[in-house]
Amino acid sequence: MKRIRIAAAVLLMLSVLLLSACQTARPGSGSSTLKVGVGTITGEFHPFYAESPGDRAVVAQTYRSIQRRGADNRLINDCGGISYEYVGDSKVKYTVTIRDDLRFSNGDPVTIQDVIFFYYFISDASYDGVYSDFYRNDIEGLKAYYYNDPGYAAQLAEIADKVKKNYSTDTVETDDLKAYLVATKLGGLFGGIDTPSPYGGTWRDWMEKSGNGQALKAAKDDNAILQAVAQAEVQAHPKDYNPAEWYRQKLTKAYIERSYASGAKVTEISGIRKINDYTCTVLFNSRSINAISQLNALLVSEKFYAVNYVKGKAQAVREMTSFGVGTGPYFLSEYEGNRVTMNANEYYTDAKPAFSKLQFVDYQGADIEPVSGVASGKLDVVTVEAAADTVDRLANQPVLYTVNHTPAYTALFLNTRTMDSILRRAVCGVCNLTDTL
Repeated sequence: MKRIRIAAAVLLMLSVLLLSACQTARPGSGSSTLKVGVGTITGEFHPFYAESPGDRAVVAQTYRSIQRRGADNRLINDCGGISYEYVGDSKVKYTVTIRDDLRFSNGDPVTIQDVIFFYYFISDASYDGVYSDFYRNDIEGLKAYYYNDPGYAAQLAEIADKVKKNYSTDTVETDDLKAYLVATKLGGLFGGIDTPSPYGGTWRDWMEKSGNGQALKAAKDDNAILQAVAQAEVQAHPKDYNPAEWYRQKLTKAYIERSYASGAKVTEISGIRKINDYTCTVLFNSRSINAISQLNALLVSEKFYAVNYVKGKAQAVREMTSFGVGTGPYFLSEYEGNRVTMNANEYYTDAKPAFSKLQFVDYQGADIEPVSGVASGKLDVVTVEAAADTVDRLANQPVLYTVNHTPAYTALFLNTRTMDSILRRAVCGVCNLTDTL
């Protein structure tokens, strides 16, 4: 299946007319404003935590990484570079360098210590943002730092043994299985009593058919209903669920909390070494195809973000309300409602930004229909999903647009409990027809 995305932008002539009406200069003069329509803006503009499309668009203009993606999607040097050399039979040493002419938007110079801070912060077990799986990398000393315990391996082995003995499908006790089912809403299968069940019909239908109708009637609220369904599943389908991973995560979380309770016991990652103000090395114990992309840090200011941060207290960074400083072409100056305003960064080291101001507009929150918003001048550029009627509407609008075909994959899950093999084969056969979807 192909997903078609369409990028629509106001024609230069229309932009000039609109900008002139606002008594501003034309694009490219360095004193104009470009309005970009984006998806949801939540106000989470932290480089470590931004997830929504709008928030990530703001972060992308505020912060730069060591390398960037080229036209062929390969990493190329931008603010620095990452090289490697083999050490012994299995280890790999990566050398991370940054340019010596970089400055943050407040004028402070960028050094390799800012990169090292980025690595250390996302290696803190109290950090739960978009880079929180960084600790999985096989960097020397990384896991000891993450678990805050030099003897972490023995502790994890003990947890694994406990899970195997007490929480696998074959060994879990009834009460523990029910606790798992309630906590996870039946492993994610339960969306409410009147939502579809894996057995055909709704969960209400299944409760009635399985002889649990009275228990369901006795349940007075949503929690009681979930408890009743979980109890019924424990009795009817105990082998259909595997709570082992959930309990492993639960026990590991409790272990980490105990480890951090007395403060930072492991304060260094032995595999990360500062060489000079613009270079550090990172030693991997084994080879990894993703190592360079994992080490491609955002350039964030340690001086700015580490003011109230200590290991184990990553939330202090998330709670910062002041706008961050970065090395990108723009810095955030105002956030109000569904609109973010960014000013050009005078310390940006590469080509001068074409616009003095950049505005991101949450067109969904502002109730702006994307295509009409571009045609009316409320937006200057927007990317939306293409549909036939959208393309037809654009044909009569004073806008310039391009249609890009981007390959995408769709996963189809078939319920083997309610679909027999003949029907499953038929569905798969239809999906294999190139022009069907």
